[in-house]
Amino acid sequence: MDYKLVRDRLSRLIEEGQLEDAKDIIEQYQETLQYDWDFQNIKAVYHYVKNELQEAEKILELCIKKLSFNFEMHINLGVVYERNGKKVEAFRTYYEARFLTVNEDEKKLCEEKINSLMEIIASEQNVQELKACKEIGHSIAKQHAQHHTRFPYKGSSSQVGKEVENTFIGIYDQTYIERDGLSLPKDEIYLNKYEMYKLSEQAYSPLKEESIVPLVALEQNTQVVIEGRITPEVFNIRHSERYYYYKLKKGEYVKKEANIRCGKPIPCTKKESLKELVLILFIDGLSQSVLDEYGDHVLMPNTHRFFKNGVVTTNTYVSGEWTYVSLASYYTGRYTVNHNMFHPNKNVKLSSDYGILSEVFQEQGYMTAKIDGDWRSNFAYGYGRGFNRILYQPCVRGMDIPDIVKELVEHMEAFKDTNQFIWTCIPDLHDIADGYHLPISVQVYEELGEKNSSVNYIKGETSVRQGHSLTKKELYLKQLKRIDTYLGMLYSYIESHFDMDNVVISLISDHGQGYLVPEGKHSMSKERVKVPIMVRGGLAPARSDELIQGLDLMSILYKQCNIQQDTEHLDTRLPKCFGGNKERDYTYSEMLFPDSSYKVSIHMKDCVAYFETEESVTEDGRVKLEPYTLYIEENNTGEKISDKDLEENILNIIYEHMKEHRIY
Repeated sequence: MDYKLVRDRLSRLIEEGQLEDAKDIIEQYQETLQYDWDFQNIKAVYHYVKNELQEAEKILELCIKKLSFNFEMHINLGVVYERNGKKVEAFRTYYEARFLTVNEDEKKLCEEKINSLMEIIASEQNVQELKACKEIGHSIAKQHAQHHTRFPYKGSSSQVGKEVENTFIGIYDQTYIERDGLSLPKDEIYLNKYEMYKLSEQAYSPLKEESIVPLVALEQNTQVVIEGRITPEVFNIRHSERYYYYKLKKGEYVKKEANIRCGKPIPCTKKESLKELVLILFIDGLSQSVLDEYGDHVLMPNTHRFFKNGVVTTNTYVSGEWTYVSLASYYTGRYTVNHNMFHPNKNVKLSSDYGILSEVFQEQGYMTAKIDGDWRSNFAYGYGRGFNRILYQPCVRGMDIPDIVKELVEHMEAFKDTNQFIWTCIPDLHDIADGYHLPISVQVYEELGEKNSSVNYIKGETSVRQGHSLTKKELYLKQLKRIDTYLGMLYSYIESHFDMDNVVISLISDHGQGYLVPEGKHSMSKERVKVPIMVRGGLAPARSDELIQGLDLMSILYKQCNIQQDTEHLDTRLPKCFGGNKERDYTYSEMLFPDSSYKVSIHMKDCVAYFETEESVTEDGRVKLEPYTLYIEENNTGEKISDKDLEENILNIIYEHMKEHRIY
């Protein structure tokens, strides 16, 4: 049935004042179109016309929660708020709509709503509401001015040396400026590392147990006094905006001063119920298909040796095709359509409606840290949640594999008296797609035909959209071997410093590479969405070809760390090879990218189904699923499979998966 005709008829009845007939339409299609947000939007208009404002608010708030980039629904909710006397809420909604406009008419409408509302508030001389609106406007404008991939900038201004969301952003003192007096400017975003801790008042009172206190001075030559001793200790901090660490005994504390900020104290105690170390090694862009083709024992011999004493999965598929969507799935245990972080150009954060992986480990009592330079999982996207310490530098001038290994060892040594949870990103494989100049250990082994790719910066298509390239593949293999060399050093350190029965080490990835996909193959083929998950620690050695979804990592980590967490409402499942009850029948990988067709690959044990729409995904993340193309291939031979029942089953899976992101 053409539900657009239903919506058009409902709108017409409301406009003509035939509300009883409109009510009949709503009741008739309410269950069928419960996920049709356009229908729900019109239903809200019906309640607005009937002056049932609370019901209209409720519906539109849900619509915006599901479609946070929909302009019309923001405007409608603002109108309802305004009529209901909620002028500040109306202003907030209109102002948010300003950043969702796509044409001049929408911009004009939005400005008219904002100006009209401000005139009303001004005429009422409500100083408190005027002040609130100005603060909201300033806050929203800054949020949308921030280029998240330019963190730690807020628009054009640096956030270094400032408190952001109760977190102090300082420069990581790796340059040891006191040695020669030279210091990099604090706003040299690519050259500096940045260190972040949540601020706390706890260090200003006698500590209940021995703890490490991260401390930062706001001005040069600040005096720090440690109380709780027979004679107070006095220190002079020469350099500001850099963290310094003090290990204080029970009863000691920092004297509170205006120019001092302290992070939350980190107790120097280990809980026997927790693992000594939980480490996630996320290698950006590592394709399992390459490991299958050449063998992980050939390409990554150190990694093969380390994880052969654990569980290595060889049939794992991520839910998305690029870093932004896949990392959000790892942290939330949700598919892209359920965590709703998909738009490449909209500044959004992980939803505060639910907890994320790092928060769970922090709540369990782990000293949690994020040490990386990943563009799409920095503090600005909400990944500051649940971490005691964040060490960040955009991975252009640093935070590559040699740097990462060094910082991991520094961190593990510094906090060896705690139970540690660490997430780190290894970005070096991305250099191939980006066309960056590669390290000497790769350059000397490049064939001359490979040089143009590695010495000329590539501008244009992003990595996931690049076409097949044998040259890039060869460079990829060389870079992967280099990564493994440095990982070998890290593995050696871990094995010599930790009880390997009391750790959980996992190696994962977020996607493959577009240039690995052979010509003519579907863009969501295994070369792009098949990735490794390797886990060591308290596991019998095994190599599993069980179908696993990448976001199942959450359930795996909870099981290995004995964490009781309700995940029934999530998309994550515990694989059978890790102790789960049932294997997945299929995995679901999707490309939900505005202005591109919606693409899906559903991988099953013996075959894979490929689906693609003719129409493009809208700005708010929806798509009309018909018309479409659908075909099924046998896994080993690539031969097409004709099976009407299987095709119908695949379509039912897609329709159910997309029920809240489908244009009906």
